[in-house]
Amino acid sequence: MSFEGITVSHCGMEAQQNKHRSTIRKRRGTRTTSREEVDNAKARDSVGVPGWDASIMLIDENMLASLREEDDDEGTFFRELIEAFLEHAECLRHRIEVAHRKREDAAFHAAMHNLKGGSLNIGAFALGTLSRAIDQAHRKGQDDIVDRGMQVFPDVFSRTMTALLNLLGDA
Repeated sequence: MSFEGITVSHCGMEAQQNKHRSTIRKRRGTRTTSREEVDNAKARDSVGVPGWDASIMLIDENMLASLREEDDDEGTFFRELIEAFLEHAECLRHRIEVAHRKREDAAFHAAMHNLKGGSLNIGAFALGTLSRAIDQAHRKGQDDIVDRGMQVFPDVFSRTMTALLNLLGDA
């Protein structure tokens, strides 16, 4: 799965950021999550990965608040930080998926570890937690758990990127 809302020139991929943002703007304010959708997401995300729980918050609002406190009055720092993470995360996602498919252990670990740290530092709590769980299973040689985690990874990644893009629209 490719998240087409991010421009990643240093990875050799191009995307349509403005198109994706306009789609998000159309949805913003009119979209609510029903209890049934939450239950369906939990069932879909419950794949048996130790350390991962689908009910984990997607975005850590406390982390975002602390990042905003570091910002100037115009919101430039916060916006640039989120934009940089979005670009870097898309590049890492690509590396992770390629390394997983080709079973390149060192590349997989490096990219997953990097995504884990960046996600947790930016407040993308669910993505960071899932990345940590997959990375730990990978280091233990638990390929079946890694594969199950990678089944959930594209959806969690996409929902996280969408939520962060929404924050840029509100910043």
